Amino acid sequence: MLKRILLATDGSPSALAAARFVASLSPDGHGLDLDVIYVMPHPRAYAASRSSAAVATASVAVAPEVRAAVDDTLAALGPLGASAHVQFATGLPAEEIVACARRIHADLIVVGKRGRHAADDLLLGSVCQQVLLTAPCAVAVAGQV
Repeated sequence: MLKRILLATDGSPSALAAARFVASLSPDGHGLDLDVIYVMPHPRAYAASRSSAAVATASVAVAPEVRAAVDDTLAALGPLGASAHVQFATGLPAEEIVACARRIHADLIVVGKRGRHAADDLLLGSVCQQVLLTAPCAVAVAGQV
């Protein structure tokens, strides 16, 4: 039975679809402990460095567009959004999502899949693909509709 869910968001349409999927799992929110994570990537010059520490909202400067993306995600969650634990991290998105899932002992990670071309995924990789390959728990992927 699913008790702890980690929802990764970046505010994209596929991330909002992932939020709506999570909301459909328990419309009243009973029995679920939900964490929402937004990973802010390092600037390109630091892309090779690693960070595994999610930071609390109060201790990091969060850009207004990041806050707006998280607010949109919480709205898409409906009543479940009011009780979600929001976390921000800085680093490589897939690594930070998986590290957070391990830290909170998630039963399920939910991520969105952007509608990129297969060639882009082959050359660049995708966050959801990396999460699928390294997650310590089940992963649900929601796509754009």
